[in-house]
Parts: sequence; structure tokens; C-alpha cells
Amino acid sequence: MTDDKLRPPAYVSNFYLWSIVVLGSVFGCLFACTQDLRYDEIQLLHKGTQLARHLNLVPFGNVVTGGLGHSPGILTSLLVGIPMMVVMSPISPVVLVFILHFISLYLYANLTREIFGRRILIIVLLFYWLSVWHTSKMILWNPSYLFFLSTIHLWSSYHSRSRKSAWHTFSLTLAIGAALQVHSSWVILALLSTFLYWRGLIRIHWPAFIAACLIILAMLIPYFIDLFAPSKPDTIIIASDAFIGRGLIYGYPLMKGLFYWIRYASTYFSSDIFTGTTYGWMPGWLASLVSILMGSLKWVLAMVTLVVSCWANFELLKKAKQSLKRREFNDSKDWLQSYACWTFVSVFIAVAASPITTSYWHLLIVFPQAILPLLFFWDRHEALLQLVSRSKPILTGFVVVVSLISFFGAMSSVRHDYKIDVHSEFLRLDKEGRLGPPPTSNRP
Repeated sequence: MTDDKLRPPAYVSNFYLWSIVVLGSVFGCLFACTQDLRYDEIQLLHKGTQLARHLNLVPFGNVVTGGLGHSPGILTSLLVGIPMMVVMSPISPVVLVFILHFISLYLYANLTREIFGRRILIIVLLFYWLSVWHTSKMILWNPSYLFFLSTIHLWSSYHSRSRKSAWHTFSLTLAIGAALQVHSSWVILALLSTFLYWRGLIRIHWPAFIAACLIILAMLIPYFIDLFAPSKPDTIIIASDAFIGRGLIYGYPLMKGLFYWIRYASTYFSSDIFTGTTYGWMPGWLASLVSILMGSLKWVLAMVTLVVSCWANFELLKKAKQSLKRREFNDSKDWLQSYACWTFVSVFIAVAASPITTSYWHLLIVFPQAILPLLFFWDRHEALLQLVSRSKPILTGFVVVVSLISFFGAMSSVRHDYKIDVHSEFLRLDKEGRLGPPPTSNRP
């Protein structure tokens, strides 16, 4: 008898599940089409146009938060520039972002279904795919690539838990190397991988590891050539208050960063959407009415889901001592629980050592992992999962409120406006020369 036959049945139809997938995709498109092209996005488009038009491969990525230099490597230029070689538009790299997000969903949903059973898919889709934390990041932005890389790390680690696999070691190592070139939060995956290997949670195929490292090194060579080039005028000013250990010493940055771990598994979304949404584009009386209604609905739902997320993490951390010591695993759930605990430890160390105050995008690299405590919670409370899953008014109400938050956030918020035409904005920036020659130096 297979494990699937031993698990409780699913409570939600395929049609309902696919409807959520479609809905999340639609809101992702809406966020992408109303995106305000700002400093980070302009840097990406600059690299993309240089490669697409002039075959000029910029050897470094975006400026790191706090002015601490640039991300190293050519990957950012390739991710944006190659799609723009097909169609010279900011929408082209967004198509690639969507493809990567769909692959992420496929891998994440299949892995969690294999471990928890099909009934957990409704939680995955509601708190991963439909979450505004996710849909609002299906845009042209370097953290948008982290969802894919993080899921690859989880998927590869899971399949390396009991035997050495060349392919999974190769993909896991490349995921870390790619994250290194995309965003400074790559250090969390590096720490996590070190802990996993140390505790025997993954097995490394060393020839595949070396091959992946050589590929990563090859992608960094242009960066090092530029880094050690003859002296040029500095282009980056290092933040004066940035120092290693800032989060631990000041305390508040550490607590703020850890709170994001809890918030990711709730509907207490980022402030640029949650409190930054405006309704001025609607008639005055209607704007006031919608503002009051949405304010009430989103805060009630946020507090309820935040309490559940805190409860889920509390239950996970109660078993953390046992999970962190464990080297032998009875089943895949034991392994995944240890993986989640070591991810939390890695986040704690990274945030404590961070030279800057952590913002929500600094930890998006562990968004898929931050949902895991919630999955364990619903798996343990089977009766509650059954009640919620079979209650269509509860499910539909949740979907409607989250959808309204997404819709209004995409229409008018801090980073989005329904009046924006992304392609026209790109043409304007290009005409103004803001996508011109690359910077002359990468050194901080």
C-alpha cells in the first residue's frame, strides 16, 4: 500500500485549486504591468539594454542596500539582457520571471504533496502562490529571482537527503552561486547548506560540486577583472553606520528580521502594499467607503493569520532542539522539520550579523521555507484543516479578501499605479539616456 493511500483524502476539488493558480497568475500580471520603474529596476534595464543592443556584458549586478558595493557576476545581465534580445521591452525579462515562478510552484507543490499528501495543496496555494508577498514580486526586480533559487535549494536538498546525486548536488550548488550574483541574501543559503552537510541532512557528490563551482567561478571572472582594474573614481559611497553584527548589537534589526519570518506565513503583507495602498483614483465617497472596508478586512485577516503563524512557529521551535540534534530520520517529515529549523538558525545568524537593518526583501530568499512551519501546523491539526477546507464560505472569503488586497495594491500603492505603462516608461528612460553606457567601476 502506498503512502498516498494511507493519508487522509483531499478536501478541495482540482477546479478550486487551479482557480487559485489562475487567480495568482492574473494578479502577478497586474503587478508587473503597473510597476513603477525605480532605481533597482533601472539598473536591471541598463544591464539588459547594454547586452541586447551592444553585446556589452556588465560584469556586476545591482548596488547592494546600504551602498556596500555591487553584487558580483554577470548573471543579472544575462537574466535581463537575453530576453530583451528577443523583444526590446521590459516585459521580456518579466516573462522569464513568470516562467521561473511557475517552475518554483511546480517543484514546491510536488515536494509538499509528496510529504504531507494532496490535502495540503490548498494551504500551499493560499499562502504561497496567492500571497501578496509572492504575487507582488512577479515583477522586474532582482529579489524576484530568489523564489526560484530558494525552491531549487529546497528541492535539491530533499533529494540529496539519503544518497549522493550528481544532478541534485550540481543544482543546489548552482542555486547558491546564482543567488550570490542576484542578491546579498545568498549568504543564508550558504549557511543553511553548511549546516545541512554538517548534520548529515544532505549528501554531497563532490565531482558535481566542483563542476558547479567552476561554472560559478567562470561567471565571476569578469567581475574580478573589473574589481582589480587600474584605479578609477569610486562610484559607491559606503554607508557610515554599516558594520558586521549591527543586528545583534542594536537588537531591533534582529527582532525586525525574525518577525518577517513569521509574517511571510500570514497576510500581514509588506507595508508598501498593506498600508501604502491608496484609493484616490475612485470617486470620493466610494474611496472613503472602500478604504474603511478594506482597512477592517485586511487587519482582521492579518491578525488571525499572524496568530496562526506564531502558533505554528512556536510548535516548530518547541521541537527545535531535537530536530537540530537529529542525524537519523524516520521519514521525510522529520527531515523537512530539521531543514526548517536549520533555515531559521541561518536566518537568525544572517540577520544578527547583517551590517544594515533588515527589510522584507532581504529575506525573500527564505519565503518558501518560511511557509513550512504553517504546513506542519495544518498537518498536525487534521480536524481543523478538514473544517477549513470543507467550508467554502471560509475559503472563498479568504481568497476574496486577499484578491482585493492584490487588486487595490496593484492599482495604486507605493510601487504601483494603474496609470503606468511600463513599456512607455522604458522608452522614456531610454530617450533620457538613463540606460546608457555602463558604470566605469565596480569597486566599492
